Amino acid sequence: PKTSTGPDYFVANISDTTAEYAREIAAELRTKFSVETDLMQRKLGKQLEYADSIRAKKVVFVGEDEVKTGLLKIKDMATGKEEKKKVEELYS
Repeated sequence: PKTSTGPDYFVANISDTTAEYAREIAAELRTKFSVETDLMQRKLGKQLEYADSIRAKKVVFVGEDEVKTGLLKIKDMATGKEEKKKVEELYS
C-alpha cells in the first residue's frame, strides 16, 4: 500500500478579511512542516476538496472567529476529528 505523501497541513482561508493572517500562519508552519494553502480564493468546500485531493494530513481553518480568539480549528483528514488549538501549539 502507498503511504500518504501529501503536505502536513493545508491552510484554508474562510474569509477575505483573514487572507493575510492565513498566509502568516502558513509561513510560520513552513518553518517545520510541509504546508499548502489556497492561492485562488476558492470557497471553503472547494478548498477542502483540494486538500483531500493532495492528501493533506490536516486542515487549518482560518476565519474571523479564529483571528479574534487566537484558536485555530484543525481537522484531521484521515479521521475527520476536529480540535481547536492555539497558534503556538501548532509549532511545537
